[in-house]
This record gives sequence, C-alpha cells and structure tokens, in this order.
Amino acid sequence: MFNYTDEVMTRKLSILAVVVLALAACGGDGGGSSDPVGEMPAAKFTGFGFEASVNQPFLAADIEAEIVEDNHAAGTIMVTLPQGVNPKSLKPSFVTEAGVEVFVNGVRQTSGSDAHQFGGAAAPIAYTLRSADGRERSYVVRLRFVDPVPTVVTRLNVATDGGAPVLSKTERIKAKLTVDGQDHYAGMDAVAIEIKGRGNSTWTEPKKPYQIRFDKKVGAQPLLGLPAARKWILLANFVDNSMLTNAIAMKIGRLLDMPFTQHMMPVELTLNGQYLGLYMLTEQKEVAPNRIDIGDEGTYLELTVSDGRVPSADPNDEMHWFFNSRRGLHLPTQVKSPELEDMTKEQGLETAERRFAQIQAEFEAMEACVVSDEYLDNGCEAHLDLRSVAQFLIVQQLTRNWEVNHPKSVQLYRSSGEPYRLGPIWDFDWTFGGTSSNEHFLTRQTDALLSQSVDPLDGTRFFTRLLRSPALRQEFDEQWHAFRTEKLGELLTYTRLFAQTIQDSGAFERDYQRWHDLQDAKKPTRPRLTNATQYAGMAADWLLARAAYIDAVVQAMKLDPDSFRF
Repeated sequence: MFNYTDEVMTRKLSILAVVVLALAACGGDGGGSSDPVGEMPAAKFTGFGFEASVNQPFLAADIEAEIVEDNHAAGTIMVTLPQGVNPKSLKPSFVTEAGVEVFVNGVRQTSGSDAHQFGGAAAPIAYTLRSADGRERSYVVRLRFVDPVPTVVTRLNVATDGGAPVLSKTERIKAKLTVDGQDHYAGMDAVAIEIKGRGNSTWTEPKKPYQIRFDKKVGAQPLLGLPAARKWILLANFVDNSMLTNAIAMKIGRLLDMPFTQHMMPVELTLNGQYLGLYMLTEQKEVAPNRIDIGDEGTYLELTVSDGRVPSADPNDEMHWFFNSRRGLHLPTQVKSPELEDMTKEQGLETAERRFAQIQAEFEAMEACVVSDEYLDNGCEAHLDLRSVAQFLIVQQLTRNWEVNHPKSVQLYRSSGEPYRLGPIWDFDWTFGGTSSNEHFLTRQTDALLSQSVDPLDGTRFFTRLLRSPALRQEFDEQWHAFRTEKLGELLTYTRLFAQTIQDSGAFERDYQRWHDLQDAKKPTRPRLTNATQYAGMAADWLLARAAYIDAVVQAMKLDPDSFRF
C-alpha cells in the first residue's frame, strides 16, 4: 500500500505547482483574462485502504481498496479482505484532493482514526465528500472476501525449555516457536510461547494434538496470514488418513458464509527435535475480537455428552458449569464463555453462579419455545436464528457428521439480546463414512444423518424437533439449492488443490512414513494410501453422491413433511 502521508504531501505540492503556473500564464500576456484559473479540486477519493499499523489485532498486512467512479456524483470502494478478517471495527486510511472534507452520517472523518463496522449485519458504510466550493460525491464501501487454497506447507519448530516433554492438557510448558514461512508467510525466530495438550479422545492417540499460546509479553500474533491472537490449535488428524476431512468441512462453512468458521492451514511440526508430521494449524475456539466476536455479555455454549464425567461441586472444574436442560429435550450443555472459572476468581462465586443461572434460564427459554406449538407457527425467531440452523445442518448433512446425534461438539452462541445461532462448526473426524477404525470416503454416502433408532439420542431428538418447522425446512431448501448450484464446484476444486499442496510439498509422504504403521493397525482392512490426491478423488466422488442424496431429502421434505428421513 502506498504511504498516505507521502501521498498527501505529493498531491499538495502538485496542486501548488499548477496554481503557480496558471498565475504566471495569466500575467504573461497582460490581457487580464477573466477565464477561471481552473476547477476547484474534485470531491473524490484518490486513495483508500486499511493500514495494519492502525488496525491491530485485526489485520496482518495493509489492504488497498479499488476505487470505482460510478458517475459524476457517486462511486464504489471495493475492499478485498482475507477470509477470517473481522470487519467489525476497522479504521480506513484515505487520501483526497486538498480542501476536501470527508463525512459519514454527517460526522467529519479523519484518516486512520475513525472506525466503522464494514460488514456483517450492518448496512454498507457510505462516505460523503465535500469540496471547498460545495460539490459533493458519495462512496459506498463494499466488501469481498478471498479464501485462497494454501499453496505451501509451513514448518513449525517448538523447543520447550530444557526439552521438557508435553504430557498434560492442563499444564502449560514454556517454549520457543520458530516459523519457516516457506517464502510465503512471515516467519518467526524463537518467539516465546507456552504449549500444552488438547482434545478428548484424540489426546489418547499416538500422534498428539496441541494448543500453543504466545507469551503475555509477546501478545497476540498473526500466523500464516490469519488475524492476530494469542492462542492457536495444532490438530494431529491421526484418525483421518486423508488429512482432508476438517479442511473440507471448514471450507463448506466458509462457502455458506457461516460466521467464525475456522481455517485449516497445513504445517509440519517438529517438537524438541522430533519430527511429528503433518498438522493443521487453526484458530482457537474462544470469544475474542478475531474469533467468536460476541462481546463480553455474549454466551457461547457447547452441546456435548459428558462421556461419563459428572457435574462437580468444584467451581474450578469445568463440569461445575455443565447442565442438562429441563424443558423437554434434556440437552447436555457446557458453558464455554463467559469463562465462569475465571469469573469466580475475579468476581466471586456468587457472581459466577448468578451468571450461570441466567445462561441456563435463557437457554431453557429457547428450548421451551422449540418444543411448543409456537415453534411450528413462527420458528421462535426471537430465540433461534433459523438461517444459522439451516447452514449448520447443510454442513452436517454433506459431511454426514454422526456426532450431532449424541450430541457432541454442537456449538451455539448469542450476542446479548439476540437469538441463538448454531456454530461455529467443529470436529469432523467421524464424517464422510469414516471412524477411528474405518476409512473415510468409502461408505455411507446415502445413509441418513439422523439416527432412525426407536430410542433416539438427545441430539437426534433435538434436530428432529427442529426439522418439524416448515420455516426451517424452507430455509434449508433455499440454502441448499444456492450452495448446490453456486458453491459445490468450488468446494471440489478446493479439495483437489489442498490435497495437491500437501502432496507436492512432500509433507503427506513424510507424515505417512512417520505414522502409517500405527494408523494401519487401527484400520487393518484399508491401509493408508501414500498419495493425498487419491484421497481427493475419493472425496469428490463421495461428495457428489452425498449431494444427490441431499437432493432426494429435500424432495422428501416437500412431499412427505411428516415422515421424511433426514
């Protein structure tokens, strides 16, 4: 991006030079011509963009916009942002001709200073420019997001202090992180971090997943072109021989414009000198400006079976903040944010318990509405955003994510005073017909998503009830039709290119050599393939068959809304 300060000075000098030359010309012939020296500077932008230096932690690099002059009175500013950038509060930097003032809703604007919400549910921001002689021109800012396929596999090297092993999901080990960006992303050299284990069943596998957190003194940092944050996840994908399932699922979410959908960035991880293979770096699921941006008063929940864990009397235990809903659906619910353990330490147990009770009451009000006749009539729009439910179900259907039946890893969130929205999506290990012992992309292309058991699980009952709403079925129909016709081809291309990247880099082969013996022992009927592009071909065939199945489901919903199989 050009330097806005230098650009302004250059334009001022240029205008001064024109005026001096014009005055000299007027005096040269002695005729005292009454013609005007020239028009006043036009009321228009000559530069517009977002500088990273004044938009931390949202931007990792400067963004320069395209200015389109639609006519003599109006223009459009096209801003292309990387997928994942939160446009909720960005400060634009801009350049105009000398003497031109800039306004938004009548309020004068200062370059690099005044922030606005440029995306989401907010109306497009309109700028009005006024020249010294009173002429005006308006500009509307339009956003477009790019979501490029990763073209390199970055290398991450983590060295813990004293070579300490990472053996726990609760104890953070101090370490140094070095990033080799492969001449594509910004690198790092021995930056202070902390590392710990993460995951539930995946932590028990030989290839471990991790969470890293930048040291407080280092602060939030961008990684691989993603907006700055302190916490990041390294997914091992041990049960996914293809290394593709989570990447495909997250791409579906982004193609559906589901807020806060994460990115899967392929990296090779070395820990204390030991090569651990191909991982996926992704954003930590947390409430934060560059993550799940719902504000301090928002609520972020997860519907997940307790897996034998029982509610705890200890407020420092996350199971203290777990409840089974009581208004008809018996949904196992974990409070993820606000972080009530921290609230207990900082504001006292009574404050945290009061907030917990409020969250439970709000959730159960939504549940009570869903099980009532009101839901069938109007979809309980004050409690639940049906567009988000339809998008969520498209992702789960297209990947056939069996986990929703339990439920497991079903996330939902709400900003204060707004309805619940399903998402962000997460956990796609048991999808595409695969499990920890069965290969992905081979079976179950035309199997129902929701269990047909006579004794359904809690998640099955919840989603079956949701699909009783005519409004939700209509929303699903419309959203699926748009995705099927406009986005499915892009998904298949993304899958092929993503696989090509991890294959051509040699990372897939190196990961195969490191882990295939143990993986083959878990899936003895289908040894791991040596080429990621073979899996991409299998994935494409599976997705096309699944899309045809969903087409049939949509037709069944219309023809037999009382007894269709989903």
